[in-house]
Amino acid sequence: MTRKITFTLLALVASLTLHAQRTALLSEDVINGLLFSDSASVAERYTQWNRYVAQHPQDENGWRNLYWVSKRYTDFLTGEDYDHAMKKETSVLGRMEKAIPDSYTFNICAHDGFYRMYQSDAAVTDQTDYAARAIELMPDDVPGSDYETLATYLVSQQDTMRLTDMLRRFYDSGQFPQEQLQYDYNELQGMDEGGVYIAQHQGNILGKLILQRVIGVHQDKILYCENFATYPGYLSSVFRQIGLSEDFLASGSAYRKEWQQEKQLEMVIRYIFTQSKRPVYVAGNGFSTLVLGKGLPDDLKENLYNEGLTLRYSAVPYDNRKVKQRNVEERYLLDYLRFPFAVNRPNDYRNYAQPADQLAFNYAILFYDLLPYYAARHDLERYFRLNALLNSILDAKLGQTTQQVFNVGSSMFMVRKLEDGGTHFQVVAMRLHTKKKDDGTTLIYSSEEDQTTLFTTDPDKQ
Repeated sequence: MTRKITFTLLALVASLTLHAQRTALLSEDVINGLLFSDSASVAERYTQWNRYVAQHPQDENGWRNLYWVSKRYTDFLTGEDYDHAMKKETSVLGRMEKAIPDSYTFNICAHDGFYRMYQSDAAVTDQTDYAARAIELMPDDVPGSDYETLATYLVSQQDTMRLTDMLRRFYDSGQFPQEQLQYDYNELQGMDEGGVYIAQHQGNILGKLILQRVIGVHQDKILYCENFATYPGYLSSVFRQIGLSEDFLASGSAYRKEWQQEKQLEMVIRYIFTQSKRPVYVAGNGFSTLVLGKGLPDDLKENLYNEGLTLRYSAVPYDNRKVKQRNVEERYLLDYLRFPFAVNRPNDYRNYAQPADQLAFNYAILFYDLLPYYAARHDLERYFRLNALLNSILDAKLGQTTQQVFNVGSSMFMVRKLEDGGTHFQVVAMRLHTKKKDDGTTLIYSSEEDQTTLFTTDPDKQ
């Protein structure tokens, strides 16, 4: 009996010791900061975590930190150093596989790092599905970016059942911000029934999937994400939901003949815009970055009408201000904008997160042209309500300054804080002009007449 108790105590001590060796994950600020760090700073962090995992080879968080740093560290490597870092036996993933094989951390990192692409010099016959294994081993306390990564994988697999479960876990974890979910809700709320929503990346889609699959609202809306377009069967599935012919995707179509992915994506958007019998929308703050950051073609932009948070495609002109007014007065839920947002969240590792103040600022751009309308129509109740929201948003956005320039989608806005007759703000939309200088910088200014420079771009940071 004494030996049994002694063995149990020893096992408990060993377990506590192992737990004590579990280091904290790097913060989001540190990870993001690596993108702007020089090679010496990144190499120092890499050496630090490389040394740590050598001393604590079972600490999964230590390996995760080393992996995050290594993704930036390899950017500075060339020649034999790069080959060494990528070779299976000496790579971070290869060493991680030996130290913590079949762990959640190894599988999620192996999926993220395309480990099967460089496992050995010989042809790899056993293509391990690291994402599927990561889902099986997934603990409850994972970073938000893992939910994004694995939900994206499940979309690619057309696995709706496990996708719904993953989205529910993401929602229940508390790591999906309420202000993003509210923003996504209002985007869908302003669309007509059965509308099609076109987005560039997961950041515009995952919250809406949570609304549809977990909360059970706006299930009539159809979501199309460009980042998913290359997944087998994805476009066919979207086309079936919209009611479009899949002949467009046939091997003999112009789409298949076009080898440039950017051009293919543009052709898909054009096809949806022009052939769908459903109303089609794009995000008001992101349409200029569709088609891999190149923007929508001008002829399509001419048929986009601003309805608030979204832009609707229509070949027939209509009074979109009335629709925007309807959305503000009847559809959008705006009271949440009165409350401060938790901008800095612990362990917020989401890849596609948009700052809370930027989301709020998108509403300010929506309000600015409605305020004169309500003032002229003498609807003072709505005027004062919207003006109060506008003031609180812009006051937080500007901070201690009195004037700033902001970019929302393809538009630029000058915002001024005025004190005449009480504190209020002036928002002015501007047409931008650019001029390349001999030193490589680009001047960006508001008018050809005065050419007052708003800001410049640094060629070393482009």
